[in-house]
Amino acid sequence: MAAAAGELRARPAYALTPAGLDYEAMTVPVEKATLLTNPTGIFAKEPTLWWHLQQLMEGARDRVYLQTPYAVPSAAMYDGLARVAEKGIPFEMQLNSVAVGDNLVASSDYLTNRSRLLDTGVTVWEWFGDYSSHGKAALIDDLAVVGSYNFDMRSTYLDTEMMLVFYGDAFYDLLEANLMEMEAQCLQVSEEGYLPRAGVEPKTYGPPKSILYPVTQWLSQPFRFLI
Repeated sequence: MAAAAGELRARPAYALTPAGLDYEAMTVPVEKATLLTNPTGIFAKEPTLWWHLQQLMEGARDRVYLQTPYAVPSAAMYDGLARVAEKGIPFEMQLNSVAVGDNLVASSDYLTNRSRLLDTGVTVWEWFGDYSSHGKAALIDDLAVVGSYNFDMRSTYLDTEMMLVFYGDAFYDLLEANLMEMEAQCLQVSEEGYLPRAGVEPKTYGPPKSILYPVTQWLSQPFRFLI
């Protein structure tokens, strides 16, 4: 036990979570919570979790804000995003830039299909922070959603993925503040590149990414459903 504790304290992430935090004081109330999951049977899975999230987004009246580490949508998922965008409400997605993301294959797919994602009408924000973000969350009107689901085809069919939907102002405000703090280190993507933003510069990447991306972004296409 002592060895395991020492190893944990030696990890860089431990510095971000100081010992002695009062988690009870940090906890905020919620009025309702709903658990969304994929089927857990042994047979072929249905994309139940994605379908529930899609229905929530299509039913939104005021706002949809998605956070996902990577986006590797299927044709049905692209169509679903387009239907949400057609509603005319603010619809945004925050994800890793290819310079920051640590999933080489998922970033390669994004490089190939970024224009297709933009064509759906969603506003895309790329994260240029100091680490690869693995947050998976959403703000849908007054609902706050957090969990393990990536917006990709593999997660869409995994029976281990789940999302919790919370109703309650305190938790919504907490999640929104976190997402907006991260967005402050993002750049909006356009077909021509990035829209300028004071204080944020796009990061470049060298080897091995600069060597591998030109190859992997095309080799990955026949296997997109596995990413």
